[in-house]
Amino acid sequence: MSIGIIAALIAILVPALAGARKQAVSIKSLSNARQLASVIQTYADESRGLYPAIIEGRFYPATGRYGDMFSFPYWQVWSTWTGVVFDHLPYYANVEIYISPLSTRLADPSGMPWPTSYSYSTSFVGAPELWRAGAQADPALQRGMRVSDVRYPSSKALLWDAELGWMHEVQQEDGTGDLLNAAPMSFADLSGHIRVPAEATTPIPNPFDHPAGRASLHNTPDGVFGLDYR
Repeated sequence: MSIGIIAALIAILVPALAGARKQAVSIKSLSNARQLASVIQTYADESRGLYPAIIEGRFYPATGRYGDMFSFPYWQVWSTWTGVVFDHLPYYANVEIYISPLSTRLADPSGMPWPTSYSYSTSFVGAPELWRAGAQADPALQRGMRVSDVRYPSSKALLWDAELGWMHEVQQEDGTGDLLNAAPMSFADLSGHIRVPAEATTPIPNPFDHPAGRASLHNTPDGVFGLDYR
């Protein structure tokens, strides 16, 4: 009788413990996202209100561990933004903030130049005109936006955990690369929420052919003038 009771209790407790663990790591990732958003905000405050953007041809520090420097295409900033803000949050001293909780990459974060789990929305490095019907790939529209340009900061995602390190076995994406799982993210007002990227406003593809050219949170209609969640 007692064995049956213990088995029943285990059957009840194991899912509950798994759920509690998932919630704990989600909260940790959300904390990471908010800290990183604060770093981006600090960078902007010290850069005349401009959000981080890649200057093509310039070399940026990567991890800082081996003195390596890299240059990347403009739109690669969605994953290489950590090099732009390096002086504000050096990589190797803050690996556990840059990488999603329980990610296998935490064991060897040197696997790639900017191994961050948190995607930075390309909406913040292009003029709003790029995300309107009929937009042209005009290089003059490639520029970092200002904090004051964001019209709906509480509804415009700044960055999010695109890796979900604790969910690598069950992570799902739609055909555009949007996550179907809920992801911790920080918004332009520095608030943090856990939302599903695939449920964001239907994107308008950027006319530049770049790595995140179809994903929703990177291609908000009207860019920083628009909003990702209503």
